[in-house]
Amino acid sequence: MNTVGQDLDLIQARLHDGGTVWTRAELLNWYNDGYYQLCWQSGAIRRLQFYDLPPRFAYTHTFEWETQFTQHGPSRCIGWSFHDRTYRCTSYWEVSLITGHVPAASLPGITQDWERSHVDAVDQHYTFALPHNFDLLLDARWNNRPLNGISVREMDEADDAWMRRVGEPWWYSTGTGRNDTVEIFQIKTDYQQAYSAIGYDSYGFPRLLSGDRTYEVSSSVRQADYTYTASGDVPNPLNGFGWRFTYPSTVTSKMCVHQWEQQWLDGLTMTDSPTSGRGTQGWESQHGIAVTEFGVGFMRGLTSPDRQYLGYGQGLELYDYYGGVRSFSSSDNALEILVAQVPTTTLAEDDYPLLLPEQTQKYLRHFVWSRAFGRQGPAMIPKLSAHYRTRFIGGVMFMKELTNAAAADSVKVKDSAAGNGSSRPPYVRLPANFESTW
Repeated sequence: MNTVGQDLDLIQARLHDGGTVWTRAELLNWYNDGYYQLCWQSGAIRRLQFYDLPPRFAYTHTFEWETQFTQHGPSRCIGWSFHDRTYRCTSYWEVSLITGHVPAASLPGITQDWERSHVDAVDQHYTFALPHNFDLLLDARWNNRPLNGISVREMDEADDAWMRRVGEPWWYSTGTGRNDTVEIFQIKTDYQQAYSAIGYDSYGFPRLLSGDRTYEVSSSVRQADYTYTASGDVPNPLNGFGWRFTYPSTVTSKMCVHQWEQQWLDGLTMTDSPTSGRGTQGWESQHGIAVTEFGVGFMRGLTSPDRQYLGYGQGLELYDYYGGVRSFSSSDNALEILVAQVPTTTLAEDDYPLLLPEQTQKYLRHFVWSRAFGRQGPAMIPKLSAHYRTRFIGGVMFMKELTNAAAADSVKVKDSAAGNGSSRPPYVRLPANFESTW
């Protein structure tokens, strides 16, 4: 893939101009415009976004004006306002009290959605913040099941507290607030969380996962250079890859060779057979010892018997697509949204238009040439401007066709060489007893 600077060199070569008529900065601005227009008009740049349960927000606030202080993080405005928008309340009874009415009983108020796992039903519904580069919501699924789209007005016509309904979600809506959020109903109160690396820009890729769930390792590394029983056995770093083959006892602080020894010392039920073998080297597998796989290096995928995870990058940088994974999310018991995205950052000459396939970069050059030849001035050539504009529009239609499921699934066959014939097709024939039968 060419960098933006390399594409600008090709553009200037076709214009036969070294910056006299069209400056480099002007071409770069048009290049960024074409990058945005191609992604926006085609809607072909799509991405799955997974949300944990309950949804997580970087900030919650009570007034809309506080959004400007959230450092562009996902935020949610909690509570309700009066008719004059003077006060914001967390619970319904506060509204009645301030307006001079007898306070009515209301459900508990919350300030973060994760508090739902510690209380019963609340008066707030689920709201999920869409990514900053969100352009169009294409599909919403819950636990791999499609959700039905519905408007808030339709829910209000049901004449009940629909935001309190608890159970498997069936509907989704963009709500009445900002257009970068999506709301789902009903509310599922079980606590389900995925894993997201925090601070990876400073600390690098994740190498270890911990938690209550169990995991499996898929690796080609099965042979250790040396093995040891405790950390005291290797006071100095040895060359190669080492593996401690023992289990630590949490009660006696002793190192156990077999799993049943650890369970016996910890006072647990022994699930491992006392006669089962335990190897210390990979070559012992020829004698019936189970081979141990070692997860070495960066994590590219994650498999759990409890939940299946999908790893993906966060952002628009090169390492997010070809390097390590920053976020591990699952579609099981989670909200899965398919969105069309647009670039939110301005490209510099050393950057890559990573949202687009390499083969579609030529349409960005066509866009710049169309703008260059269409600009008012001595170098204006309307015919060339219209020609390259047509080429760019063709690129938009081509990318749209790539995402057209009906076109992708259609069977392409050639017509018969003998032709279909020119005879008139026969009329529709009705049964002889038509009038009496029908």
